[in-house]
Amino acid sequence: MNRTGSVLMFGSNPVQTLVFLVFHRWVGYEHENFRGRQYLWDMSDRGEYNCYDKWCAQADHVSSVRAVKQDNNPARAQLYERAGFSGKKIEVQDDVPNLMSRHSLNRVASIRVLGGAWVVYQEPNYRGPHYILEKKDYNNFSDWGSQHNTVGSMRRVRFN
Repeated sequence: MNRTGSVLMFGSNPVQTLVFLVFHRWVGYEHENFRGRQYLWDMSDRGEYNCYDKWCAQADHVSSVRAVKQDNNPARAQLYERAGFSGKKIEVQDDVPNLMSRHSLNRVASIRVLGGAWVVYQEPNYRGPHYILEKKDYNNFSDWGSQHNTVGSMRRVRFN
């Protein structure tokens, strides 16, 4: 095994698939080629996942998996009201359980991740469909895989 970690999957039936996580944070996707709903597994949840309801899946399978890219810079993201990094702008460096109550913003069309990796949730209190954002510019909400510009909460992916 290398230092970057590994994922081992066993089982022919997607519902019965076992996923073993070792090291790293991982993101599983509902569809092939890293598309569809996303599911984050982290080191604190290290172990076996033999039932999709334990990882809050809407589907009974995961078709593609990759490691979340670790960035050692301090967590920092800029959120913009409109696509193309325009409109109202806020900067976050810590978890935000309710974007509307803290920043009077719940529509986010573009995000610049300047440090760390983040999980963006469509609903407050870290609920609903969520997307893993790594260090890069997301010009439009579709760039992070969402069909909506609603962001209710977000939190940092912790790597230590």
